[in-house]
Amino acid sequence: MSAKEIASAEEAVRRIVGEDVARLLCPVLRDEHRAVVDAVERLPWGVEPVDVVGAQAVTMLCEATKSRGPIDPVADDADAPWARTLNLMMAAPETGSWAARRWVSHGEKLRWADAPVSSVFLATASYYAACCEDARGQDHGRWWWMQMASTETEADGRCGLGIVAVIRFARLCAWTTT
Repeated sequence: MSAKEIASAEEAVRRIVGEDVARLLCPVLRDEHRAVVDAVERLPWGVEPVDVVGAQAVTMLCEATKSRGPIDPVADDADAPWARTLNLMMAAPETGSWAARRWVSHGEKLRWADAPVSSVFLATASYYAACCEDARGQDHGRWWWMQMASTETEADGRCGLGIVAVIRFARLCAWTTT
């Protein structure tokens, strides 16, 4: 989606969803995420192969993503550090797909251990996996991961969350790192 398309969709959706959901249209990198994001961005991106650096980054994110951790998956904004990292891998869709699937897997493992995990956190991860599968030309994989994202937002029950998650994903994909 172009910036203009994102803005147009956001304007239309803001009128039909509650403020608790509308706030998700604009992703925020929380202060408690900054140390993890900075450490990930200091990895040797562009020097080492992206799959090697990506594996290091995913390990760092998994270690930080836990209940009451620096990246608390119960928070809807917990997707922001992961999204910034995935954006560094999007030029290598095989690696991006692997990382997005590890993101989903980590969130599911936390849920299986009875830790609360935001549906937005898992929906965003699923959209990243779908995007990478699309870049790999894997139509079935793209479809499957989009269905996973849809299922996450549907089960949440917040009115309009599904379309908001799509717009949020588009905004997250446009984020650049510093």
